[in-house]
Amino acid sequence: MSQNRPAAFSSLRMGEVIREKVQDGVTGETRDMQYTQCKIVGNGSFGVVFQTKLSPSGEDAAIKRVLQDKRFKNRELQIMRIVRHPNIVELKAFYYSNGERKDEVYLNLVQEYVPETVYRASRYFNKMKTTMPILEVKLYIYQLFRALAYIHSQGICHRDIKPQNLLLDPSTGVLKLCDFGSAKILVENEPNVSYICSRYYRAPELIFGATNYTTKIDRLSAIDAMVHPFFDELRDPSTRFPDSRHPNGPVKDLPTLFDFSRHDEDDYDRRPQRRRYEEPLSSKIRKQFLSLAESPLKRVEDEIHFLAKTIVDNWEEAEVKEGFFEVVECMVREQSFKVPFVAAVVLCINGMKGEVVREVVERMGSRLNDGIERGEWRDVKLCLKFLGGLQGVLEGEGVWIVLQDLLTKAVDLQTENNEETIGPELVKIILFTIPYIMASSATDSQERATGMIENTDIIASEPHVLQALVDPYPGNGKEEATTPSGVLMLLQKQLQNEAATGWELACLPRPWRFLLEGFGDEPQNLGPKHFLPIINIPEVASAGPRPLFPELYFSVYANQDVETVPPTTDIASCLLRDAVIDTINILDFNRTATARFLIDIDCYFSPGTFVKRATPFDRLRDIEGDRSTWKPEDVAVDAVFSQLFQLPFPEHKLVYYHSVLTEACKIAPAAIAPSLGRAIRYLYRSVDSMDLELSYRFMDWFAHHLSNFGFTWKWTEWIDDVELPSLDPKKAFIQGSLDKEIRLSFAQRIKGTLPAPYQKLITEEKEKDTPDFKYNKDALDISLPDPLVLSTDAYVTAICYIGSKSLSHVLSCIERCKERLLSLGPQSPNARKQIIESVMEYWKDQPGIGVNIVDKLLNYTILSPASVVEWALGKQGKRLGEAFVYEMVSATVGKVTGRVRQVVRATKAPGLTSEQRKLLEGPAESERGSMRELFRLMEDLLVGWASGSKDQVLESGDGESEGEKMVRQWGERWLRVFRRKFAVEEAWGLEVGKQRVEDVVAVPEANGGNGGVEMVE
Repeated sequence: MSQNRPAAFSSLRMGEVIREKVQDGVTGETRDMQYTQCKIVGNGSFGVVFQTKLSPSGEDAAIKRVLQDKRFKNRELQIMRIVRHPNIVELKAFYYSNGERKDEVYLNLVQEYVPETVYRASRYFNKMKTTMPILEVKLYIYQLFRALAYIHSQGICHRDIKPQNLLLDPSTGVLKLCDFGSAKILVENEPNVSYICSRYYRAPELIFGATNYTTKIDRLSAIDAMVHPFFDELRDPSTRFPDSRHPNGPVKDLPTLFDFSRHDEDDYDRRPQRRRYEEPLSSKIRKQFLSLAESPLKRVEDEIHFLAKTIVDNWEEAEVKEGFFEVVECMVREQSFKVPFVAAVVLCINGMKGEVVREVVERMGSRLNDGIERGEWRDVKLCLKFLGGLQGVLEGEGVWIVLQDLLTKAVDLQTENNEETIGPELVKIILFTIPYIMASSATDSQERATGMIENTDIIASEPHVLQALVDPYPGNGKEEATTPSGVLMLLQKQLQNEAATGWELACLPRPWRFLLEGFGDEPQNLGPKHFLPIINIPEVASAGPRPLFPELYFSVYANQDVETVPPTTDIASCLLRDAVIDTINILDFNRTATARFLIDIDCYFSPGTFVKRATPFDRLRDIEGDRSTWKPEDVAVDAVFSQLFQLPFPEHKLVYYHSVLTEACKIAPAAIAPSLGRAIRYLYRSVDSMDLELSYRFMDWFAHHLSNFGFTWKWTEWIDDVELPSLDPKKAFIQGSLDKEIRLSFAQRIKGTLPAPYQKLITEEKEKDTPDFKYNKDALDISLPDPLVLSTDAYVTAICYIGSKSLSHVLSCIERCKERLLSLGPQSPNARKQIIESVMEYWKDQPGIGVNIVDKLLNYTILSPASVVEWALGKQGKRLGEAFVYEMVSATVGKVTGRVRQVVRATKAPGLTSEQRKLLEGPAESERGSMRELFRLMEDLLVGWASGSKDQVLESGDGESEGEKMVRQWGERWLRVFRRKFAVEEAWGLEVGKQRVEDVVAVPEANGGNGGVEMVE
């Protein structure tokens, strides 16, 4: 703060009189005031104090001048007008003035003038090498605590007690408390800032960041301030420490403990500090809403009541009103964990101000209509859950009539076509809404719920025809550890059990119950009831922005000897999983926030649902009785893996789910790491029977996750599997994981993390930065009858050798040789396949680099997708077990299908004329034809391997050897994956053909391709 005189005083000459229109400090009446002889007598972090003489009385006065923020009321003025006490400085008048800038407004507080402070008096006695008389100290302490007792009785906390704010009149011995700039009227349970009060007089609770403090913090600050004079002698550098045991003994210097030079208050007070800022009330309410139920140390009922009361008390403020509606809608749609708590806040408000809730219901009904119209079925489900929580204050049937309309539509859709997926999605929404209605304050819903469940049984109890398409454990000739069930079928059975046992729904919180304590015993007394707006179900239901497929309940903690997640017989399994999945997929823009929500999952469900966080698995066996053994971290990790392993593809790129698990492990390693360890072991045991695409996702995540934590894993557990054949799925997983780790680091480092039996899997050739150039040898036996193939091999090998330093080097070489390479394809298909062979042969010890180069050659159209597929699947059956071969083929197919989707979407772009649309439809059909040809080629090649009818190079025999059986199993796994991919693309094409132009939404290509491998690298 500048110490210069303000603009009003800048040209003032001694004796010149200033006239101001001021308001009286008590009555607020406007009057004229004259003063003169202004000089600065003090300054602080937020204001300047001037000494003046009032005219014509000649009375001394002090004017405190503080820059104002127009957005906020000045709390100091408000409090100074309230207090009147002999030991508190008196406010005589106040007025506002303009600064040198147009937007600067200053508040001027005209106060009585008191010449000295406790701080300056203490400094005086220190310089005089004496101490303040103990009688004076007692007198000042007495007066200070009189002032504090008075303001505390008014609910005011000063929050800045220090010697500089204790004014003294030496002639009378009167002490007066001043500077209420940090003061506040404290409200019980209302959080306050902790960064308050000068540093050396701050109470311990403020130092440790407390926000729910009381006026007691002033008492400790007062003690600190008044102890100040007692230390005056210790501040004197000449003070010596006498030898009390020997009267004539030598004196000593004081210990360094009493060196107060670094605590010089003059220096501290004059340092510029940031301007005091008070958040708008709407922002405070928003923060309190967003942190609702997050702290296990706060009673959520108190949070709900305080939040509701604050909103109602300030409802007339436009910012509070709009901010409230916005945050309610955002929390319902983005924080599914907190839907019951948001509903409880609205119920609490209903008992205080019913018109607020009426508008909430109307807005949520409008949002529900929009979601149904656009096919945003997750938003529809979340809106219905929230409205279900308000069922007790809805007139008539409330939400039940909406559920009945949705069920009618679902039945109509299934009657027309039993393969469509919108009908089952509508039934799933209905079934997930019913528990929230039954956990609400409504008491007349049991009969309706039972009837609704009976009606949904016709759709929910039958497995969908597409369910086998997305089964994560098709078997592959192995016995299955766990056969996942459809979520819809599970939920139907669970709700039937709940209906038979009285709708206990033990896991769902019921925070609204505390409202009954003040309203009697009947929930109907919670306030007025409101009508739900009419919800329209369109004739043609939209599938929405995401393709719909049957959802299976996938768990990595099945069949444990101690249940750490809810069993599928308990409705908590579906309710918890649904809330966690919605949170994960909605908050994809902030992986850290997502991980934090997952760590705190136990805060959002009923007490007793989970055991204490980070409870070791072995200790769960010691839990007695019917107490839960469910681990919150296991429930969270299980849900993330269910999305990571979702078929045919997850909602977001795979790397997002990788990052969520990584962040969760960093935030709470003691809780998450053991859970991940048990999940990894379960998945590894099941890798034989797992879908091929999922086994590759598992391998991809495993290597990526280890790279974030020093590549450490208990490899000794799998030592026996190192000796398995290369085609065994477990051995293939180990080898593929190590290759991916090398791509993310380097061979020597990875080798150093492995036990001795694994060392042979990382050969010396893998440790070389640049592979050997085979044409360096004087003689080489190469049996290639086609001269073009031979020359192509030498040419491409040379490109790889020259460009082996980095990817940019090899791309530069390809650019220079592009014309020659492009001419090889039309001349000879074998030469085109030789390009791939030469690249992969050169990089045989680091195949990930070879796959990357092949991907770039595809971009340059030097290679065709068909040539990649023929090279990968044409001759050698052992390639089916190589992870890099699957990565190469999957990425190639992803490029083709992505191109098809891009061209088809272009034909649906809004604003095109009919002629333009026809011009685009031709290339679209051509691209779809090329895609079908590629899938047909893959079908022919893979059927040969799966049936054992293909001419095999390595596995010659009668077809009954162990190696040939493994090749057939790999062929079956490959065939299932790419048949599914083809079916998905065909279904997408048919669905897009039915949609309107504006309904066509882009779907991330990585979801259908290699699942984010490039992101990992």
